[in-house]
Amino acid sequence: MTRNRMLNLSERWFRLLRRLYPPDFRDEMGDAVVEAYMDRACDALKTGGRICLIALWGSALVDSLRNGAAERARPAALWRRAGNWGRDVEMVRRRLSRSPVFAGTTIGTLTIGLGMFAVVYTAVQKVLIDPMPYKDPGDLYYVWRDYGPITDLQRGSLAGTDILEMQKTNVVIQDAAGLQPLLGGVFALREGADPMEIAVTRTSPNLFDLLGVAPALGRSFAPDEIGQGRDQVMVLTSHFWNRLGADPGIVGKEVRLQGRPFTVIGVLPPDFTFVRDEAAAPPQRVDAYIPLEVNLADTNPKEGRYAGLIRARRGASPGAVAAAVNAVGRVIDARDFNGRGLKLYPAGLKADVISRIRPALVALGAAGLVLVVMLMVNLASVLLARGHNASMKWPFHARSARTRPPLCARLYLRAACSASPAARSARLARSGGRARSSLLSHSTCRAAKRLRSTGELAPA
Repeated sequence: MTRNRMLNLSERWFRLLRRLYPPDFRDEMGDAVVEAYMDRACDALKTGGRICLIALWGSALVDSLRNGAAERARPAALWRRAGNWGRDVEMVRRRLSRSPVFAGTTIGTLTIGLGMFAVVYTAVQKVLIDPMPYKDPGDLYYVWRDYGPITDLQRGSLAGTDILEMQKTNVVIQDAAGLQPLLGGVFALREGADPMEIAVTRTSPNLFDLLGVAPALGRSFAPDEIGQGRDQVMVLTSHFWNRLGADPGIVGKEVRLQGRPFTVIGVLPPDFTFVRDEAAAPPQRVDAYIPLEVNLADTNPKEGRYAGLIRARRGASPGAVAAAVNAVGRVIDARDFNGRGLKLYPAGLKADVISRIRPALVALGAAGLVLVVMLMVNLASVLLARGHNASMKWPFHARSARTRPPLCARLYLRAACSASPAARSARLARSGGRARSSLLSHSTCRAAKRLRSTGELAPA
């Protein structure tokens, strides 16, 4: 069998052994492995003949079985399992591990910047984007008085009779409730206990039914629990109930408000949040609710003391709600103000509550976005600057490698000796060519200089 025939058989055998390695290893280093083994096959056939070549075949089989299994179980380069993304992540990890101070500064800057943006976005989303925790919150409206030519007041509170009149309108307005703040709410858990000031709202008994919220503990107000001569009852918010110790047994117990006894009949669910809006004051949080002290029918129709809250029927457009409320206003104006021009107008519950803080929240959200953009731009600039500095250093290292071929050769050999047998042969074959080229270039340059100095070679 001729030498070429033996080498062709060797190449086929080595390519067959290449299948023992995982596909990603074959793609990256398969050809180099075959080339390295072919160099060894040529040397073996030249020095020892066919016997040495067959021994090399057996050695290659053993190496491939051992290294192929090891490469499948634990690859030398983990990024190959994840493709190009894995390679990029591995390169980033190595670069950051070489510069721990830069890595810590970068991670800290990203953490602070993104943390601040998360806080801003959470506040904006909670107030501006998320729906309010009520049943069909888009059907809820506050109603205000516009006194027009009567007096210079375009946002005034309603009278109790105004709320009763809206409760009679069943075509568009489904229900209406009145709310009134209790000034100076001094609360004590029991007689003789330390008092605390809380925000208390007087309300119509139908408020929680209008909002579509049921208490988590106990019950809400009964329709007849309004006016004087009735039992004094109270419903607590979940936030205030937690401040008191979150005792489920508080339902049915007697507490003190303004020195008078009140019975706790219910606790609202944790996700219930409600702020009472005012005609001339910012919205106020509420800690506890008690019924109105007087019947709405017994109030003075010309004195506005209540914030009116209505629920429109499902599917009613804002224009239809405004028309229905305006019609009620005309009835009230004719009946109580002799047609002097009083008007009623609705405002969406959420839009009315956040109308004063909406510009600030929008500006805060925009500032958060600008902060993130500036953070990313600055970080990209720093990375580009570091990359530019690294690229400026590379020609220097390249020139050093060209002018010091012995050192270059030693580095190549050291790298080749640190790999597995198959990979070592492949890298040695590939790097040896580069080292030989470098050495040859160096020797050629020295010979050219020597000839030019003696005058045997004219300069170009």
